[in-house]
Amino acid sequence: MSGVFVDDGELGSTNTSINAALRSISSELTFDKGWGASAAVGWRFLPAEEIGPRFELEAAYQKNDLDQFNTSRGNIAVDGDASVLSLMANFVLDVYTDSPIVPYFGAGVGAS
Repeated sequence: MSGVFVDDGELGSTNTSINAALRSISSELTFDKGWGASAAVGWRFLPAEEIGPRFELEAAYQKNDLDQFNTSRGNIAVDGDASVLSLMANFVLDVYTDSPIVPYFGAGVGAS
């Protein structure tokens, strides 16, 4: 479990007339502090002391409450939240040396 801070954001829409209205006033959404949690499970294909690949699946969720809708015409308190679920698949290649430091190379793909 962790604390999550979300940057304030501007509003937009796929509707052209709504976008034009939002651009005609300066607007911004602000968020309260939120929470987040993530979990991962992984597999090592070779013994730990050998150079070898690892594979990992990770899922994460975060949620922040909306705080205020600020516009150039005034501020409005809002009620709602913004949440994100993300999934990642990662591949890691450990490079074992004779030192206590283990360098590695990694790559991953994901969606949220």
